[in-house]
Amino acid sequence: MQAHATHPLAHGHRRRRSLAWVIALIGIVVSGLSSLAGAAGTLEFEAKSEYSHYKVYRKGPIRSLIFVRDNGDELLQSQVNLDQPHDLQIPYNRFMFTSYALQPAPQKAAIVGLGGGNMIHFLERYDPGLKIDVVEIDPAIVKVAQQYFGVKSTPNVNLIVADAVAYLDKTTEKYDVIYMD
Repeated sequence: MQAHATHPLAHGHRRRRSLAWVIALIGIVVSGLSSLAGAAGTLEFEAKSEYSHYKVYRKGPIRSLIFVRDNGDELLQSQVNLDQPHDLQIPYNRFMFTSYALQPAPQKAAIVGLGGGNMIHFLERYDPGLKIDVVEIDPAIVKVAQQYFGVKSTPNVNLIVADAVAYLDKTTEKYDVIYMD
């Protein structure tokens, strides 16, 4: 009996199915981006990188990462409660972990897009043995996540600065689940 490949991009038919999931997840992610309402507070940091214009706000224990569109609209990308960083603040992030219904005991996961790292904090708390590769194209976002949101590389968390499409196309790693954030 042949072992079942766990990497969702392992075979052509899986690639098509994965593409459908990616499109669906992009829809979830985009719908999860919300206006700044309720997230504003004190502006702690603002910068532009090669990839984005972003701001970090803090209101009490809640720190928010905001992406600023070219037209000036501010979109909530990530929030972390600094007192309870494992508590998911944004509804679409909660929905993403319904993946455990389909893959209840993943050993290795990839997260595409780092943001403020709330998904990392959640997984470290509730699935501490899970090995996580996080692929983020923007090195400036990695620095912000480390400085303002408590994200760090650990024996189980590997932060990779790379284009995720190129990375996933070339990697030999096998993932039980890939989260598109």
